[in-house]
Amino acid sequence: MRLLAAGEELLLPEEERQAWITPSWRPGDAWVVETYYRNDASPDPRSTWRGPLRWRFRVEEERALDGLAVLEFSVEREREAAEEEALREARREAEEEAGDPRMAEAPEPPSRFVVARDTYRLLAARTWRREQGEFRPVEYVYHVPRSGRDGSDRRSGAASADHTLVPFELPDFTRPGVVMERGEGPDLELTLGGMPRIRAPERLTPLGPGYIKIEFDRPGDGTRVAQRWAQGDARWPVTSFTATTRSFRVEG
Repeated sequence: MRLLAAGEELLLPEEERQAWITPSWRPGDAWVVETYYRNDASPDPRSTWRGPLRWRFRVEEERALDGLAVLEFSVEREREAAEEEALREARREAEEEAGDPRMAEAPEPPSRFVVARDTYRLLAARTWRREQGEFRPVEYVYHVPRSGRDGSDRRSGAASADHTLVPFELPDFTRPGVVMERGEGPDLELTLGGMPRIRAPERLTPLGPGYIKIEFDRPGDGTRVAQRWAQGDARWPVTSFTATTRSFRVEG
């Protein structure tokens, strides 16, 4: 039996450090996520990553859907002031030249996501696709809840928004994660643009002294997702990484 040196911590096996994530969503909750996207098509290895795009999440309301309590989320892209002004100017010019403001880029409407209150399962989503200068809604139904005595399946399950840049990805909350100490696991650095290394944003939501690590496969395409959730604030993961995205919760 090996004795611990002074200051050395005893780390239990992962199966003994399991913990379940219980989201603490309430209407009015809001937070901001910054996401970087991998650009595999670029021939320049220095421009592998682009971003970040800023996304504002908000829990809009709790309501009933076919007898099931659900929460509705909105996710809207935030733009910098200079970008907003440039878009307004482009719309003015397009309207003057073509008489049709749709010819210029307009802000994408907020996406909507409906999640079951009891299982935290993603039930439905409305995202947007640009066609001929206009945004058209794209609606997905991932699970149809049925009330009453039909024995409907209300189990949880990993979920993600399909065919959109919105970083809406949830693990299967019926499966445990692993409690990690600070310094364990991969670092928060990534290669971005022409700069050698860029660290996670300074405004990153604190992970705290311990956090929960959970990994899962995205249902649509099998992409592996690795997330870290703060134990004291389980509204959204602090970090969410895939092979092609890096998301950081930076506000709220």
